[in-house]
Amino acid sequence: MVICDEALLSEIESEVHTLENVRLHLWTDSYPLLRQLSVYLVLSHYRSGTYKGEIRLMREGARAKMEWQPFAVEFASGMDRIVLVVEMGECRFPASGDYAFEVWFFDEESLEVQKGDERLEVHTLEEET
Repeated sequence: MVICDEALLSEIESEVHTLENVRLHLWTDSYPLLRQLSVYLVLSHYRSGTYKGEIRLMREGARAKMEWQPFAVEFASGMDRIVLVVEMGECRFPASGDYAFEVWFFDEESLEVQKGDERLEVHTLEEET
């Protein structure tokens, strides 16, 4: 999983993306910070089928979803890996701290299973000095 500003599909090569502004941190001088973000996923599954899930933006220490974006992915029989780009839209960060983008899938009974997460740190510019 990679958090970035945008994942652009190549116009000349199939299944090739250019990731713009890959993020481990965000810096700002005021809050709330609003930022358009995308999540680039490389997924694999040994069973064919269509699976529903969502990307959740969570603040560390809080268990409530701040933002979320649903998605569906289809795996073909014998498919090794696929790429999925989830556009999160405008994400709102109310304060500095640690946040996480979490990947969740739902089974046939709507039970939730977390399959991954990636941390994103948000800092105030004043913290840099």
